[in-house]
Parts: sequence; C-alpha cells; structure tokens
Amino acid sequence: MQDKTTMKTGLLAALGIAGLCHPSQGWGQSWDDQRPLLNYFGIPGIVDTPTAHALQDADVSISTNVMDEMARVALSFQIGPRFSGTFRYTALEGFNGHDIYLDRAFDIRYLLSEEGPRRPAVTIGLLDFAGTGIYSSEYIVATKTFGRLRASAGIGWGRLAEAGGFDNPLGLISSDFDDRPTQQVGGEVAFEGTGVPDTGHWFRGDAALFGGVQYLATDKLVLSAEYSPDEYTLEEAQLSFENASQFNVAASYRFDNGIDLGLAFLHGSTAAFQLNYVINAKNPSTLPSGHGDTPPALTARPQYSAADLGWTLSEADLSAGADGDLEAALNAQGLDLVGFAAQGQTARLRYRNTTHTNEARAIGRAARVLARNAPDDIETFVLEPVTDHGLTGTRVTVARADLEELEYAADGAWKSFARADLDNGYADSVPLEVTPQLEWALSPYIWSSIYDPRYSDRYNDIGIEANAKYRFGSGWVIGGSTQYRLLGDTETNVAESTASSNVPKVRTGARQYLEATKFALQDLYVSKYLQPTDTLYGRLSAGYFEHMYGGLSGEVLWAPQTSRFAFGAELNWVQQREFERHFGFQDYDVLTGHASAYLKGNSGMHYQVDAGRYLAGDWGATLKVEREFANGIRLGAFATFTDMDTEDFGEGSFDKGITFDVPLSALTGKRGKQRIAGTFRPILGDGGARVIVPGRLYDEIRPTRQGTLQSQWGQVFR
Repeated sequence: MQDKTTMKTGLLAALGIAGLCHPSQGWGQSWDDQRPLLNYFGIPGIVDTPTAHALQDADVSISTNVMDEMARVALSFQIGPRFSGTFRYTALEGFNGHDIYLDRAFDIRYLLSEEGPRRPAVTIGLLDFAGTGIYSSEYIVATKTFGRLRASAGIGWGRLAEAGGFDNPLGLISSDFDDRPTQQVGGEVAFEGTGVPDTGHWFRGDAALFGGVQYLATDKLVLSAEYSPDEYTLEEAQLSFENASQFNVAASYRFDNGIDLGLAFLHGSTAAFQLNYVINAKNPSTLPSGHGDTPPALTARPQYSAADLGWTLSEADLSAGADGDLEAALNAQGLDLVGFAAQGQTARLRYRNTTHTNEARAIGRAARVLARNAPDDIETFVLEPVTDHGLTGTRVTVARADLEELEYAADGAWKSFARADLDNGYADSVPLEVTPQLEWALSPYIWSSIYDPRYSDRYNDIGIEANAKYRFGSGWVIGGSTQYRLLGDTETNVAESTASSNVPKVRTGARQYLEATKFALQDLYVSKYLQPTDTLYGRLSAGYFEHMYGGLSGEVLWAPQTSRFAFGAELNWVQQREFERHFGFQDYDVLTGHASAYLKGNSGMHYQVDAGRYLAGDWGATLKVEREFANGIRLGAFATFTDMDTEDFGEGSFDKGITFDVPLSALTGKRGKQRIAGTFRPILGDGGARVIVPGRLYDEIRPTRQGTLQSQWGQVFR
C-alpha cells in the first residue's frame, strides 16, 4: 500500500515547485481582472458548489486538495471560450474495502451566456458523467458580480440534491425525469459498465437549490461561503466523515504566478487544504519568456552576379563553394540543406527543420539565409521544407523584394503571407538528399501505469533510453532504441485485469514486459517513404515497432496541402513479441488496419476518425479531437468504440484517454524540437488497442501543411 501522507505530500510538493518556478503577470484590483476560483472538485466554483464563469480560453488547471481520508487531483482544460472538460481522481482511504480506493471521474460544462451589465453568467454542467457515479450530479448555475462581491445560485440533481430536495421541475416536460435510477456504489463496485456515459441518470430525480458568495477582500484574498446540498452520504457510511452542516466557508490567497492556496471548513466538521495552478496553453505567461536566438537581419543586396560567386544556374551542377557557404548559413539557423538549384531569377531550396517547433519561423529563417547569400539577380525564392523522412509538404514561393520591404513592417508577417504562394510540394522538384545522416540521443525514460481504483499503483519503471536514426538514400530510414531499467516496482501490489479471459491480452499483459528483463530492445525498424505525386504519400515499414509488437506495415495518404481534409489507409500484420523484448516472438499474430479521415478545423482544432480492425480482432472506430496552439502545445482527447462487449473489455468499458504534446521550447523559451508527449488513460484495456508504428504519414506532414503554416505565420520574421 502506498502511504497516504507520502502520496499527498508528493502531489502538493510537485505542484508547488512547478508553480514557483514559473513567474507570471499579477492580478488586478477587481473581479474583472481575475479568473474564477476553482472549487474543491477542480472546476470554477466556491467550495463544493459550482459557479458560472468560465476560465480563459485555453487555460489548463491542476487542482489538488486534501481532507481527512480524502484527496482529490483534477486536471481541467478550457477547450474553447465556453466549453471545458475535467478529469479527476479522488483517493478514498478505506472505501469499498480497499486501503486506498481511487475513483475516476469526467466532468463537462458549457457557458450558456456571459455576464453582462444586467444579466448573470449562466452555465450548465455534468459532474462524474462517465465514471463509477460516486459523484454523479448535474447543475445549472447563474453568477452575478456586484463590485467586490460575486453571488451564485443554482439548481442541482444527483449529489447536489441530497439535502432540501423537491420534485424535479423537468417532470413537467416528461415523467421520465421524476425518478433517478439507483447506482451501485456501495460494497464491491461492479466495474462492468463504468466509464460509459449514463444518460438515463442525467437531470433525473429530485432537485435542490444551492448557492453562495465570494468576496474579494484584497487583490489577493478571497473569502467564500456557500450552502451545499451534498450530504456526503457515501463518505459518512464508509469513512469517518461527518456531515454536521450544509454550510461551507473558505479563504483563498492568490499568488502572482498562477497559484492559489486555500483553506476551508466543510460541513461543520472537516478542515481541508487546496492548491491550484493555472496556465494558459495559448499565451503561457506563467511559463518562462525566453525569446530564443535572433534571426539574421536582411542587408542590402550584394553587388555581384551569380557568375562572380560561381553559382551555377543549372539544376544538375551545384558549385561546391556556394553550396558550402549556404549549408553553413542554414546550419547556423537550425536547418539542414537537403537540395538546392537555381535557374534564371529563381532559386529553389529544400531543407529540413531540425530545431524550430514553429515551421513558419523556419521558413522565415531559410528565406533570410537566401536573401543574404543569393546573388543580386535572384528575385524569387521557392522554399520546400521536408519532413524527417524526406517527404515534401507545402511549397512556399516568396518574392525577394517582399522580404526586404516587409521585414520591419508592423503587420509585415501577414502581408507576406498574403503575397506568398503556397501550393503542393513535390519530391522531384530539386535533387534529393543522398548523403547518409545519423542521429542519436541518450535520455531518461519513465514508464508508469498508475491509479488503479483498487490499488494505489500498478507499475512504475525508470531508466535510461538510447535511440538512433539513420537516414540514407531517398526516403530510407533505420531507427531503433534500447532501454535499461534502473528503478521499478513491477512486482509489488499489482492488480489483475478485470477483462474477460475470452479476450486476447493484447495490452493488459504490458507489466510482464517490464518484469522480464532490465535491458530490452524497445524498437528496431526500417522504413521507406514514397511521394509518387504532389498529393499522395506512402510508407512501408518492417521490424520491431514497439515494446509489444513487430511485423510489417504499409500506409498511403492523400493530402492536398491546400485542403483542410486528408484521407489515409493503413494495413499491418503484427505478432506479439517475447516478454524479454529481445528478438523472439510469441504465438499471437493479427492482421489489423484502419481507414482514416483528418480535418483541420478553426482555432487550431484537429479532428481524426480511424475505422477498422484492432489488435484483439475487434472492429470499430476511434474519434480523436485535438487543439494545437501556435507555440506548438497540443492537448487532446480520444475515445474508441468497438464491437467488443463492455463485459469483455472489463473495467472502464471502452478505451479513452487524454493526450498531451508539449515542446520544451514552450517551457524554456529556447530553440529546439524536443517534446514531452504522452497518453493518459484511466485504465488500459484490450479493446480498441492499436499497434504503435513510428513515423505515420499524417504526423509526418502535418507540421508543413498549409493550414498549420497559416496559423503559425505570425512568427515568420522571428
């Protein structure tokens, strides 16, 4: 059993250190200058009850609080100006017969109307709409500001209607709203069916009123009081919690770095402590503000001709001297020369961006290098950024005179976009790279699966990873990585899967791979990338793709650069690897594949649907929604629904999770393409599982597609 005090202290210490390391702007003297407080469920609210105001668009918050035998950690994301989602864990000591029971819950809320001079803000929300249902409730709440005072009042259902309940007013619409089905939450929870949104409970049964006030005592201190209908019935029955009153009071102190500290007295019996941290993914003012290196300034055109420099105007014959100078200048800007040609008054450059998260910035750097080094009679630059594996994305054509005119213009970036010509790139437009290139790195890794609802952890693995990638020829790449485990607790307190024994253990056997050996071959593969036309891409791969599977993989992608849409198909034959992760295989093999559709939406939104056959032989589809910001931060969520019964899938009912992908440059302000990425699943099951194949095509070309470049173009001169 994980020590409860250690768990709480670790969570609070980690969050506190993260916040203290990231200074931000201070808060003003009125509510107009302040974001809403987060309540003890990690959503905008008072103490237990919600309020109506939304966080700022793209805000990401981490909230944690402790009280007696309970601790909560919540991660919230303001997906849009009105819509937000929350994923929350609650640790209950001694609940359901377990030392520490970890309950998972998802919340969503939508701002129906913003506050105006005469009208309040109004929000509708659902708490724990797809979990075990322990905290299941729904609400509609209104909030109005009166100077330094904010008042909220609302109507709730479920746990927000345990005290002072009355007949559901929605019963006037239909008698179906009169009664709320009883949820199985006492004793040993039957996990089958948990994790599925149960619309049959929403806004059903008795309703109750709640409300409270928040007073801005100073620009830092907020005092709160509320009436909450939540009687904590389950906690009273199974824990030592005592509900002596329906009133809660709290005080919160706001620091200038995105941190709030709070103290509360709950239900007349329990003291609680809270720590919140909020950053904005779109404008992370709470993160370091480094600007990176300075781009090369444009200078007056050199007064010499191409012949003076020895630059050939033939695509087939490049001058060694000019090529060498150009390559060195590109390398200084974090770019690799792939190909160059000049003809007439046009210079064509193919390059690989090795350090810039923002591809538009890399385009600007490449254009500046040409403008500084090209002979006087070159008037047009054709820039073709290529992916790590040699695929060509959007081709950008700019006039040299536009660069010189707009470099220091107030709105020069967007004027340059309007004047530039963006179309489909093509691999045969200039000579391809033929010089072999080797990249390698040594770094730590963390492999963790935590928060089983019946145990405090499943397994954790910490070690060293060495990876390498070798490019050769036209579109060929060999990649691989090895891992050495330094620390791990894979043999302690591990829960067995709740999935049916009829389902192949395509993912739930993951811990056996960690236990088998300290030194392992993580992956080793060879891939060939093709670009037969300007809109069609292909990939063929063979080898050990990931820690559990190896085999053969083929993929095609149709992706016009000027279109919001792309379509692809992938087919894999894979076999399960031996637990030692060396070169052997087990008996299980499967043919799996998907047809995929991709859509680039507005405001950085990306939508992806994959339909086909998964690793366990089940058929279905995965929906993924992701938001990407100009600074390279990506946050998303996905859900997979297949023909596998929820009973066979086991706990969680279907595969779902949250994804994050954060460039280190957004955290440090320094140039670099290193990223911290991962997937956070409430539970890892065998249904809806896909093989991990390195270098899938859409992920390869997405950074250089026209829609992505357009959203990043504001940094083209930076």
